Amino acid sequence: MYSRKIPFILLALFISMIAFGGCNCNGAKGSSGKIFPVTPKGGYWIDVADTSWYKPNENSYKISTANQLAGLAKLVNVGLQTSKSSSGKTVFTTPIDFKGKIITLSNDISIADGKWTPIGMEAEYNRHQINSFSGTFDGNGHTISDMIISNDTRSAVGLFGYLSGSDAVIKNINLRNVNINTSGTRGGSIVGSNGGTVMNCKITNASINSTFYFMGGIAGDNGGTVKDCMFSGNISNKGNSTGGIVGGNGKNGTITDCVFSGHISGSSNDRASGYSLTGGIVGDNDGTVENCTSNGSVRNGGSNTHVGGIVGHNGGSVSNCTSSSNVVNTDKGNVGGIIGRNQNGTVKNCNSSGNVNGENGSNNGIGGIVGQNNYGVITNCSKLNGKVSTNSRSGGIIGMNIGSSISNNTYSKTATGQQWGIGSDYVDGRSNKGTKPIE
Repeated sequence: MYSRKIPFILLALFISMIAFGGCNCNGAKGSSGKIFPVTPKGGYWIDVADTSWYKPNENSYKISTANQLAGLAKLVNVGLQTSKSSSGKTVFTTPIDFKGKIITLSNDISIADGKWTPIGMEAEYNRHQINSFSGTFDGNGHTISDMIISNDTRSAVGLFGYLSGSDAVIKNINLRNVNINTSGTRGGSIVGSNGGTVMNCKITNASINSTFYFMGGIAGDNGGTVKDCMFSGNISNKGNSTGGIVGGNGKNGTITDCVFSGHISGSSNDRASGYSLTGGIVGDNDGTVENCTSNGSVRNGGSNTHVGGIVGHNGGSVSNCTSSSNVVNTDKGNVGGIIGRNQNGTVKNCNSSGNVNGENGSNNGIGGIVGQNNYGVITNCSKLNGKVSTNSRSGGIIGMNIGSSISNNTYSKTATGQQWGIGSDYVDGRSNKGTKPIE
């Protein structure tokens, strides 16, 4: 008789454990007391963050859920929750930068059903204090999907906000279904502001919309290294410095072996400068861009614009790059198959095969390689395919040229529709100086 009662006793005990929270059947219990996994149901992921995986004395961690990823954002942005004060206010430790530590993603995860807060951001009550991620984040080839950042006015948005330090690394991540809408400065799918290394990252089905400056498919601005990255999607910006990979590349910035495919639309409503610089890889470059490819369309509108298949405005070095993108400037401004405006920069070993079009009868430079070249170097470049629209300052290689070094460049008269390599030279007028026309 006793043995027959045992199953019923066990069943009653199991039911009571569930009813009174004694059984954690659906996930791990985090430090906040929440049972994970749990979704924010349209709110912010950081509000359902799981930081229970963090142990201060350890140097490596594995993250496998969206709640744990949000926990990383919480640890970097505000620190570890420790207690509540007598007034009920939550008390946190100092923000944790993870310098010298490695975080590895061990699963594909979705961050749908809520808004994402970047990992690393300005302090909530002191925007002069930047809380950066300075460790290594290894995506391990996994995919993070469905990231939503909307109606955001802060600086530096993306999966990460700020990456800082020569040893800081983000690598081996795939992002799919990215949706960013921001009116703040500096935004990209991977990181808003990069001072470390971003490598081997792939973005697909992305949409980035902005009204301010420094917007890129991978990073908003770059003072470090971006390499072996790919972005596929659409970028629309009504501000300055928009690029398929990086918005603004600083003097110490390097971008190598990256590919853009999709559509970029820029305009010149920037509140700060009135300029709009748009490129298939970088909007404004003062650093190094090499071995990069742009496929799709790059379009800009408004006065004071520079738009190029690879770089909008170049004051650095661009080499071994290829663009098949169709490049269009819909108003006054310079447009080029590779560079919109080259100001004291170097362009070498580059090829453009897309159409280059300066609309509305613009009297600015329209060039198969460079729209306007001011005291820059252009060498070993070719424009053998793709039309170049005609105005008084259009050329198969350069539209307008002032005091520059030009050598060994080739263009097709038939393909481009241009009779001259240089449409308007400050000294020589229309000429083929440093260019070789072929039929």
